[in-house]
Amino acid sequence: MALAEKISFPDLQGVLENSETLDRAWNFYVNLLRANPSISNSLYANKLEEFRHMLAPTKLRELEKEFYEVKEQLRKMTKKYGVRMRLTRRQKDFIGLNEKIRLYIINNKPMDTIRDFLG
Repeated sequence: MALAEKISFPDLQGVLENSETLDRAWNFYVNLLRANPSISNSLYANKLEEFRHMLAPTKLRELEKEFYEVKEQLRKMTKKYGVRMRLTRRQKDFIGLNEKIRLYIINNKPMDTIRDFLG
């Protein structure tokens, strides 16, 4: 990212307050980001779209299956050694995703290293 570029993002809170659904807020926010042709806003919009694709029902089913398989392997290993464990997961919400992306842009971290939309 060019050092001369001033980082400025559209008002996320306003978009959320004025949208009837999260889906509309998501679309509107991505469009606002794309309307400002800065590098940071383009990267931001691209990352939001990538996450949206990953949250599609078919993709989530695949991830759920992978999580279950890993959980079962860990359960077997921990049982073998007499260790008790509880493995859970959660999906990061829209605001959390936005905060994470903004921090990466502000701190000039590579966007392709954001992978924790499921925690």
